[in-house]
Amino acid sequence: MIKIEELRIGNCVINKKANKIIEITGLSDLNIVEFCKNGKRLTLKNDEIEPIPLDEFLVNQLVDKGILSKDNSKKDEFFFPSNNSTYALVYDRNDESYYIGLSATDNISAYSRISRPFYQYHKLQNAYYTVYNKEIRKITS
Repeated sequence: MIKIEELRIGNCVINKKANKIIEITGLSDLNIVEFCKNGKRLTLKNDEIEPIPLDEFLVNQLVDKGILSKDNSKKDEFFFPSNNSTYALVYDRNDESYYIGLSATDNISAYSRISRPFYQYHKLQNAYYTVYNKEIRKITS
């Protein structure tokens, strides 16, 4: 289950009933999320959704779709191709999590964490929005 406080409009999660990815279009403090299907507004309780796991398979799909880019010489670093900055999505092998890192000025291969570690796609969406003040390209597009 996802805490409603973790979500924003635009987050992608899994509808457990249909086993499909949905994009949240509305939130309620009554633990209800809203989404659209075939032009209809539908609702689910927050215990009827689950996060999309952020794992190697999904990250590779994000690279294939051009949402992330990768320098093959840097195994655990992924970049946001439409943004010129020193931020990256970094995989931490110690705790098997991802975080947003800021490139260190004195060592370009080192990163300072600017986010807590996360394991879910909606948290990547939220971190990206915090850094760039815009939405990451949709996983469903």
